Amino acid sequence: MSKEYLGDTIDIHAGGVDLIFPHHEDEIAQSEAASGKTFARFWMHAEFLLIEGTKMSKRYGNFLTARDLRDSGWDAAAVR
Repeated sequence: MSKEYLGDTIDIHAGGVDLIFPHHEDEIAQSEAASGKTFARFWMHAEFLLIEGTKMSKRYGNFLTARDLRDSGWDAAAVR
């Protein structure tokens, strides 16, 4: 799908640190084997956000939305 809309090589691919292995490594291998070209120029992996020492996740029900932060009085620039 990315090849159809973005071409053989994309500039940036991002995800959580939990996707580095095996998901992203498999994605690279499959895409580059099919096209013969670099799949992504840059990979960015973000660490997890922690809520009271636990990974923020819909599964745990401990996630916050931008609206939650705004309603709690957080400044938009600080959240950004």
